[in-house]
This record gives sequence, C-alpha cells and structure tokens, in this order.
Amino acid sequence: MAAAAPVTNPKKHRVWVWTIIVLAAIVTLVSSLTIYVKRQALNSQAFSDASVSMLQDKQIRDALAVYMTDQLFNNVDVQGQLEEILPKQTKSLSGPAAGLLRQFAPRAASDILAQPQVQNVFQQVTYRAHKSFMQIINGKSSGAVQNQEGEVVLDLHPIVQQLADRLGLGAQVSPDAGRLVVFKSNQLKLVQDTVKTIKVLSVFLIVLVLVLYSLAIWLAKGWRRAALRATGWSLVIVGIVLLVVRRIVENQIVSSLVHTETEKTAVRHAWLIGSTLLADVAWALIFYGVFVVIAAWLAGSTRPAVAIRRWLAPAFNERIGVVWGVVAVLFLLLILWGPTPALQQWWGILLAAALIAFGVWSLRRETLAEFPDAGGTTQWPDIRATWDRMRGGSKGGGSEPPAPAAPSA
Repeated sequence: MAAAAPVTNPKKHRVWVWTIIVLAAIVTLVSSLTIYVKRQALNSQAFSDASVSMLQDKQIRDALAVYMTDQLFNNVDVQGQLEEILPKQTKSLSGPAAGLLRQFAPRAASDILAQPQVQNVFQQVTYRAHKSFMQIINGKSSGAVQNQEGEVVLDLHPIVQQLADRLGLGAQVSPDAGRLVVFKSNQLKLVQDTVKTIKVLSVFLIVLVLVLYSLAIWLAKGWRRAALRATGWSLVIVGIVLLVVRRIVENQIVSSLVHTETEKTAVRHAWLIGSTLLADVAWALIFYGVFVVIAAWLAGSTRPAVAIRRWLAPAFNERIGVVWGVVAVLFLLLILWGPTPALQQWWGILLAAALIAFGVWSLRRETLAEFPDAGGTTQWPDIRATWDRMRGGSKGGGSEPPAPAAPSA
C-alpha cells in the first residue's frame, strides 16, 4: 500500500507568508532611515544644499545672527574697543554705544547672511567643512572641521570675525569664538562605527527588502494576489510611519534643545528642511504602495476589475506592441513629471520600469487566460457600436436596428 502524501497546513503556510511580509516592512523602515542618513547627513553636496536652504529661511538666519553676535561680544571687549576709537571727551559714551551696537549687531549679521554672494560662499564653506568632517570620520583631519585632542570641532571663527569687521570694531576676535565641539573623544569612535555600519546597511537592506517581498509573494501559492495587495499596503503603512517619526523627532528636538519661542521656530524650520529627504522617501513608498495595491485590485475578481480586463483584452492579446508603446510614452511623461525623488534617481527609474513591465506582462498573461478569444477584430467594433447606440439613446432617439435578412431559399 502506497504511503499517503503529506498534508500541508494552509493556515500555517499563510502565517509564514504574513510573517515574511511584516519582517519585510520592518526592514523597509530601517532601510529608509539608513538611506536618509547616507544621502543627507553623509553626503557633502546634499548637506551643503540643505545648509543654504536653512540660511535662506529668515527664522533660522535670525537665530544664527544672534549666535554670531553672542560669540562676538562674549569674546571681544567691545566697550574697550570703542573707548580706543572715540575721542577723549566722548569716551564715557562707550558703554551705552556698546549696548546700542549689540542691539544692532543681530540685524547686521542677518543682512550679511541674506546676501546671495555670502550664501554662495557659505555653501562652499559648508561643503568643504563636511568633506573635512567625513575625512575625520575616516581617520583624517583637515579643513574647517578639526580633530583636536580627540574632539571634533567646527570652527566658525571666520564668520564671527567678518561680523566684527562689518561693525567697524577693528578687533581680532579670540580664536575660541565660534568654536563648536561636535563630538567629544569618547563619542568619536562610536560615530565612526555607526557611519561604517550605515554605509553597509544602506545597500544590503535594499536587496533584503526585495528578496523578502519576492519570497512572500512566491510562497503565497493560490493567493498571490492577496499577498501582493498586502505588500502594497505594507509599503503605504511604512511611508506613513516615516512621516509620523519625522514629526515625533521634530517635537523631541524642539523640546529638548531650546526653550524660547524664537529658538523653537528656528530649530523646527531647520529640522523640516534637513529632513525633507526623509519625507520624500516616505511619499515615494506611499506612491509605490498605492501602485501595487491598484495592480492587485486590477487582477482581482470584482466586477469592475473584470470589466476593465475584458475591455483591455483585445489590445493586450493581439496588439501588445501598441500597448508597450503607449506604456513607454506614459512612463517617459511620468519621469519628466517626477512626482517623487525616487523617479529622479537612476535606481528609482529602473525600479519603477521593472514594476510597470512586470505589471503589463502579468496583465497580458491574465487576459490571455481569461479571455482567450478576445481579438481586436471582434471586440473593438462591438464597443464602438455600443457607444454609438448609447449616444443615440441619449438624444432621445436613434436609428432602429436593421431588420434581420430573410432566409434564402
């Protein structure tokens, strides 16, 4: 007697598929964060562009002007400098003059930072500073960012000196003015290890995401459309979670770093500008997720989906060349539009092209199996005749259908 075939547990099988989809969603979330950090925080060009965008924001520019003023007056004896400049009979006015000058200095600093040529120079300076920072992360030291006794220091002294020259003080600002400690010696090693990990994960996790989602859909034999729909919704959910995370981090940064309303507004604007790429990644995931959900619905058994497939069957079955041409034109228009940053990157364009090509191939396979007799010579004239009858009926009349021909003898 032959041994009975092993009986699989469909419920257990579905649990495995759902587990893989959930795991893929978690990996997608982590991968999105690593992509954001790599492309924004670790990319010198993106960092300098974001810095200029922040400088163009009035709230941020005014806050930076206040910092520059504080650094100047905390490191320079402004009153003493004025006493040397003023005539002997007016030296007693040096104190009130210093107070007035301190009130005027933030506005002067803001005007300096608002000039396009200054912003262009600032972009170049921040670019070089970030390159120097990345060199320190890689174990080197140069430029505006310096590694001093195990500490990573951002040197803004030239900017403060420029403000002093603009105010006509004629003083040499202390070298410590504008010196910001970015990382201390006990933190530098951790930052270096973190950066190396992010660079590796940013590539590995993308591949892992594609493998996990593909594995889940392949294992869902008999209900792959439902697994595909779940994949699309998981992408949408991850995109929404990223937007929520962006808002939560914003609130945490604002509440923990600053206390005055002016500073809170500046820090909030700075975070929103600096995290624009994170929001772009989130909206890209939502865009792709919605596309996948629509594709899964179009392959479903609902009456509208079947009607659409029946209408498309003649073209997909017999005029697939025309279909590919139309799809190619629409895809080029989509790239020109570029609704998401991913569609402005080569890898995003290739991914979108692969998804669309797979969707067209799958839809044609479905129409061939579901409507094998649908052909361009039989279906399209019927649709046109139906449209003509509908137009005739909407005008309150229309020609009567021709009488059937008499049978021949």
